[in-house]
Amino acid sequence: MRRCLLGILIAILLPVNRSSAEDLRAQYGTRSATAATALHQGITLVQGKKANEALPHLNAAIDADSQLELAYFWKALVYTELGDLDAAFKEYDHLYEMAQVGQVTSVTIQAFVNAGLTYGKLDEDDKAVFWLLSVRRIPSRCCHQFSDATDRSPQRQRGLDTAPFGRR
Repeated sequence: MRRCLLGILIAILLPVNRSSAEDLRAQYGTRSATAATALHQGITLVQGKKANEALPHLNAAIDADSQLELAYFWKALVYTELGDLDAAFKEYDHLYEMAQVGQVTSVTIQAFVNAGLTYGKLDEDDKAVFWLLSVRRIPSRCCHQFSDATDRSPQRQRGLDTAPFGRR
């Protein structure tokens, strides 16, 4: 009886684990608990230096939610890590297609930059420029949350002109 009461008391006093599927759905921007859990498992494997084991989880996340940008983004990172750049660029292409129909988030922008930098490392300058300039071509209606980054006002322009990496 004492052990039972002690167990109940400990259970009440211990903090609740907040990494439930619902929390993961909010964290990763999906309504699918399956997609969120699979994506979380994939990301955890990549961060644990097990990129090759992450692909099935990332694919499962996409199967559960085909609009989950983070899953495509992480697949591109995994393929880059594994040296399969053609596959990585296919994932970036998919994110580009999603952006064309108005699905744009910070993930989209980071993917475009990553693709541009990767092409730059390969000395494929035309493709690098395309991807890097794609960030600027994102319609403002799609990404009002990024309006500060695309603001061309004189005040904002002065701020960009004095950036530590020089003028644009």
